[in-house]
Amino acid sequence: MIADTVFTVCAKKRPFPAAVVLCFILFLVFTQCAKVGSPTGGPKDEKPPEVTESKPQNKSVNWVSEEIEITFDEFIALKNLNDELIISPPLKERPVTRMRSKTLVIDLNEKLRDSTTYTLNFGNAIADNNEGNVLPDYEFVFSTGPVMDSLSLAGVAVNAFTLSAEKEKVAVMLYDNLGDSAPYKELPLYYTRTSPEGKFAINNIRPDTFRLFALKDANNNLKFDVPDEMIAFCDTTIIISPERVRKISFVKDSSLLKPKSKTPGKKSEASADTLAGDTLKTARKEMYAVKTSLFLFTEEDLRQNIVSKEREQRELLTFVFSRPLFDSIRITPLDFTAARWFLQDMSINKDSVRFWITDTTLIKRDTLSLAVAYTTIDSVKNFITRTDTVMLRFREKAAKSAMGRKMKEKESGEEINFLPLSINIKPRAVVDLNLAIRFTSPRPVASFDIRKFSLTRFEDSLQYPQKIELIKDSSALYSLRFAVPWMESTSYRLFVEPGAVTDIYGKANDTVDVAFQTQQTDYYGNIILSPESREYPLIIQLLDEKESRISEKVLSERGTITFDFLAPKKYRLKAVADLNKNKKWDTGNYLGRVQPEKVLYYPGVLDVRSNWDLDITWNLDESSAGK
Repeated sequence: MIADTVFTVCAKKRPFPAAVVLCFILFLVFTQCAKVGSPTGGPKDEKPPEVTESKPQNKSVNWVSEEIEITFDEFIALKNLNDELIISPPLKERPVTRMRSKTLVIDLNEKLRDSTTYTLNFGNAIADNNEGNVLPDYEFVFSTGPVMDSLSLAGVAVNAFTLSAEKEKVAVMLYDNLGDSAPYKELPLYYTRTSPEGKFAINNIRPDTFRLFALKDANNNLKFDVPDEMIAFCDTTIIISPERVRKISFVKDSSLLKPKSKTPGKKSEASADTLAGDTLKTARKEMYAVKTSLFLFTEEDLRQNIVSKEREQRELLTFVFSRPLFDSIRITPLDFTAARWFLQDMSINKDSVRFWITDTTLIKRDTLSLAVAYTTIDSVKNFITRTDTVMLRFREKAAKSAMGRKMKEKESGEEINFLPLSINIKPRAVVDLNLAIRFTSPRPVASFDIRKFSLTRFEDSLQYPQKIELIKDSSALYSLRFAVPWMESTSYRLFVEPGAVTDIYGKANDTVDVAFQTQQTDYYGNIILSPESREYPLIIQLLDEKESRISEKVLSERGTITFDFLAPKKYRLKAVADLNKNKKWDTGNYLGRVQPEKVLYYPGVLDVRSNWDLDITWNLDESSAGK
C-alpha cells in the first residue's frame, strides 16, 4: 500500500505555473526587440546622417565657448576621428570628443583667438551606426567675432614627376607670416589635407595676403623639419580677396558620387534622385575660391654618408651612398700595404661603388681595414672631405647565401672553374629586329676573342655566316654588345666557343649555343611625334601602361621624334622641360625659389597596332598639368 501511494504521487502531473509561462513569452519579445539591425523589406538605407540642431548654430558669430554640441537624426559612429578631423586655424592640443546619445560633444580645450573664424572639417569620420553611410566632408563653422569669413582656396597637390596624388594625405597650409622661415618654425594660420585624388579646399579664409606651402608631414607636427619630407610651394604670395575669387563647384572626393551597387553592371537600389539629393548634396560644395595647383617634390639632400658596406664575396667590396657622389672616392689601407690592388666600378647614378680586389694575398684575408674619403657638406653647406674608418669582414655563411648555386655545386665537388656568361636571348625565343646581342659577366671582363663568336643564318635549309659588329662602350666592364643587321622571320644560331671571354681573375666562359628566330616586320607599329613647345630642350619618354619607361629621347629644338619597332599594345607619352640641359628631371628647392622641372603627360593612352604608323602633334603649351 505504501508502494502504491508513492507511485501515485510520483506519476501525477503538476500544473506548470502561469507566471513562468508569462516570463518566457516576455523574454522572447524583448530579445527580439533588442536586436540591432535594419528593418526587413524595402530599399536599403543609403542616406547619410543629418544634423538636426547644434550649439551654437552652424556659422554662428560671437561664439567664445570652448564646447560645441552637434545633434544628428540618428545614432552615429565616429571613424578615425583623430585622422579625419581638421580644425583650422589649428589648435595646440587635440580636442576631447564624446557621444551623448545622438549628440556629438566637442571640447576644444583651449582659449580661442579673438575675431577669428574657425572651421571644423570632419572628413569622412561621421557615418550612421547601422549601414555606415558617410556624411562626407561635413564642416562646422563659427566665428569668435562679429564677422564670418567666407573666402576659399581650392586646388590639387600632386607629385611633380608622376603628376599623381600621393597615397598619404598632404597638409596644405596658409601663413600670414610671409617670411621664408614660417614653414620651418610656425603653425599655419589655416590648413587642410588632401583627398585620395590630391584635391584640397581651405574654407572660411579672411581677405589677406598669404604664403602657400604643402607638406607630406612625416611627424604630424605641421612643420617642415624633416629633410626628406615632400613639399610644394607657390612662387609668389597668394592674395585672397573678394575681387580675386570666383564661384566654383568643388567635390573633394569624387568616389562619393558613384552609386553603390554590389552586383556588377546592375544599378544601385538608390535612384538618381536619391543620389543627387543625398550624397551629391553633401559631397559637392559651391564656394568662392582662388584656384591653384601645387607640385610636390623632395629637395635634394646634399649631405653625404655611407648607407651600407658589404663584402659578400672575398674579392668584392661594395659601398652604397645616400646620394650620388660629388666627385671621386678614395680608399686607403689601414692594416696592409699594397699598390694597385683593386679595380673600381662606379654605378651609372654614382651612388654606389664596387672595388674588385686584384691582389690574391688580400683576397685570402678575412678582414680588411680601410679609410674611405668622400665629399659632403657641413652645417653651412660648405663642401668638405669626410673620412670614415670601416672594417670589412668576409663571412663564409654570408658568401654561401649570396652565391647560391655556385656554393651548392662546390659542396657537391663540382666547383665552377669557368666564367658563367648570361645572354639576353633565350633558346627558341622570337627576337625583336632592333635588338643588340648582349653578353653579361658577373665579374669585370679582362679580354675577349671576337673570332670565337659566330652567328649563323638559316634559309631554305642553307646556312649563311652572319656578320656581327661590336658596339664599343668604355664604361661597360661587365658586358659585350653586338649589333646585327637582322632579317625578319629568320632562324639563327649563336655559338660562342669556350675561352671567348676572360674575366680579371683569369676564368673563361664555357660553350654558349642558342637557336632562335626573328620577328616579322609587319608585327610592329610606330609612333611619329611632333612636339610643339616654347621651351627646349625636351625629354620625351615613352611609357607602357604601368608607366615603366620603354624609351627616352631628347629634342633640342622643334622637330620630329620616332619611336619604332613597338609591340602592338597601349603606351603613354611624357615630356620633361629640361631647362638646365642636363638630360634628366631635376627637383626643386624651397629657399632657392626653384620649382621642380615641369612635367606633362600626353592626354589619353596611345593604342599602337601592328603595321601602323601613329602620327601625333602634341602642343605642350596648351596641355594642362594632368594625366
